[in-house]
Amino acid sequence: MTEDRKVQVSTAASAALAIHSHLRASHYSNAFREVVQLLNDLDGVTPEHAQQMVAEPPPLADERYDALLAGAVEWKLNQLNLPMPTWVQERKPLASPWWVYEPLTGDGSVEEATPEELRRRRVFVEERDLISV
Repeated sequence: MTEDRKVQVSTAASAALAIHSHLRASHYSNAFREVVQLLNDLDGVTPEHAQQMVAEPPPLADERYDALLAGAVEWKLNQLNLPMPTWVQERKPLASPWWVYEPLTGDGSVEEATPEELRRRRVFVEERDLISV
């Protein structure tokens, strides 16, 4: 006998709510993982489902994570060659640069390895950190 299991996928809205909760509890790595999970969940879904998944989330109180979420969604949708929701383009870049993880060196390698969609928002995180294996 097989058991039917529903796989729960993230949406931008559910990710934003979870990020908000993690930030209130000072669980910053968990907040980042919510973004990565959303990106992972976008792989392998139909274009129609992907568009539903990236419907506008509520803005986050922490502008860094707001910029991270918008930039990461833009990066993934560009990879999937899917249309961009308006909210992604409307989220503003940060006034000051933010490194999601402090770089171990000052050689600019994190900046170079950051996808353009995030660099434009002044959010710096290596592309490899956005990929779930």
